[in-house]
Amino acid sequence: MNKKQKIAGRLKALFPKANLSQKRIDAIADKLELKVADDADDSVIDDVVNQANDFMDFEAIAKEDDRIRTLEANLEKTAKLTT
Repeated sequence: MNKKQKIAGRLKALFPKANLSQKRIDAIADKLELKVADDADDSVIDDVVNQANDFMDFEAIAKEDDRIRTLEANLEKTAKLTT
């Protein structure tokens, strides 16, 4: 398992209520991957993930992503109805 997969797994384990999309999990893991050593264990990864959550609340990000998806879906429905 590579660093990115480990980070994604710990992110899901630590914040299951956040319900982040896979796209968002991948984006967060990409950013955090540089902050984790290749041989880091789960406790070190947990520290990095928790520090990131202090700066950008993962649950708030998930809510905003959901809101944007809903708005985009409604916009598509409206566009289909008007054409």
